[in-house]
Amino acid sequence: TEALQACAPGVPVLGEEATHRDPSRRDLLDLDSPVWVVDPIDGTRNFAQGDADFGTMVSWVEGGRARVA
Repeated sequence: TEALQACAPGVPVLGEEATHRDPSRRDLLDLDSPVWVVDPIDGTRNFAQGDADFGTMVSWVEGGRARVA
């Protein structure tokens, strides 16, 4: 979150854990303003089993559409 906000100050970061705690954060996707969307561990099962075959996905969303991922 810190690194993304350093790249684009003021742009919120919508991550899996924070959204789980506060589902209303999903509303950020309905705005025209940009938001970072992060899936911190894509391949959770592999990660949990110690397999290095997992990744982190990040996208820049504006107006409800991914512009860069």
